[in-house]
Amino acid sequence: MNNFPTIYFKYHNKNIDLQTYEYENSLINIALEHNNNEFNKANFPNYSKYNCDIIVNSNLYTENPEILSAGGFSYLQAGMILDKNYIKETQGNWNDNINPNIFPIRTITTSGDPRGYYSSIFPTIAEKIDNIPVCFSFPILPSSVDSTQFLITLNNGNITKPLTFTFSPNTKFNEKQCIVLVGYFNNKITSGPNAIYPVTLEIVESVNGKKMVAIGPNGLYDMTGKNVSCSNPYSSSLEIASVVLTKYNLPGIYNYLGDIGCGINQIENTNSALDLYTNKAEYRFRIFTKGGYSPNGISSMLPNMYEKYFYLQYNDPITKKSFDLKKQNYKYYFNCGLEYVEIVGLSDLGQKQNIYNDTYIEDHDNQIDIIVKGNIDIIKNITKLIIPSDKINYTQFYNPGGPGPTPFADIIYTNPSEYQTVTIINNLENPKTVSWINTCQKYIN
Repeated sequence: MNNFPTIYFKYHNKNIDLQTYEYENSLINIALEHNNNEFNKANFPNYSKYNCDIIVNSNLYTENPEILSAGGFSYLQAGMILDKNYIKETQGNWNDNINPNIFPIRTITTSGDPRGYYSSIFPTIAEKIDNIPVCFSFPILPSSVDSTQFLITLNNGNITKPLTFTFSPNTKFNEKQCIVLVGYFNNKITSGPNAIYPVTLEIVESVNGKKMVAIGPNGLYDMTGKNVSCSNPYSSSLEIASVVLTKYNLPGIYNYLGDIGCGINQIENTNSALDLYTNKAEYRFRIFTKGGYSPNGISSMLPNMYEKYFYLQYNDPITKKSFDLKKQNYKYYFNCGLEYVEIVGLSDLGQKQNIYNDTYIEDHDNQIDIIVKGNIDIIKNITKLIIPSDKINYTQFYNPGGPGPTPFADIIYTNPSEYQTVTIINNLENPKTVSWINTCQKYIN
């Protein structure tokens, strides 16, 4: 009989070996089977797996826990009636190029059915509700979260709290750094006496004294008192919060542990770099976006779109010259042709397909992975990620809620990206990830 602990915690200060991989994977299976998180059973009976206490190999983006960003989106959960006329009335977006009778509604609009977010403590289905994605630098323990812990100050001085929250769509076991708040926060008016939008967000104790905690190298960290200024996606551009470089799938290294979802969204279980690129997935540049991403505000990012939206920059440590790595599936040779790097493609999107087009469905979370292979002496000196946006040969991209390919007239949509340079955090030697698994009380063979 294996005496599995009730709580399993590990800070990964070295790359994960096979023994660690197998042990943690066995704990994941036990926790999923028994789903013994009492908080989620009580408050999220239909979507408890979204918010379960399973965190596996989750990135730490800073040395100490903090809130990286928060921004208020308007009307992203429009209602249960998802037809074109209703979406127009609720100031949403709609893709006329896709047939709604054939393809999933998510390929046509970002306006969604709010029932996926609601808990038994807020049973009434409200419509025309807003979202605030809150991005943290450490993963948050889901059972420590309560909707009354989020204190939101609006530009008019009013203070409000969300109706409820969810970790969806960030449902992989290594993506618990982002919580989506649901409520009334933003009316899309960006200036003047009628404008309403959030300006600050603070973490406070819940009404019953519960404190939100993050998971880091020393276990649990109290997030009470943490605060951040809120961005307004209707007046500011899309931004990247952080980029982290880690080893991914090399002999004896299992850093892809955690790249599976909780089981509700099947795309999440088969969209990792390992699924898309097998043994070509050697290194990962994980991009953590502040509010999500899309080519136009509706459509999915495709695995072959690296050349349209990004490029990595290699800085030669000897000559001090920089080289822009702009091509996908192309080997860049350095050091007299002895070493190379190749941009393999994007992952953590949708499933592998032979043909990618506008009907492609991805997971629409806050992470995009750039997958590369090659010599480590080259890869460790890739120090910048460039978002060219509207520069020549490149295209801007949007948060969810952008105009889509066929926007309605006289509706305000989220702003596109602008040129941005992001310094890459190099975690090749120390991946700086944490795992925390709440397993069953009943020990099993």
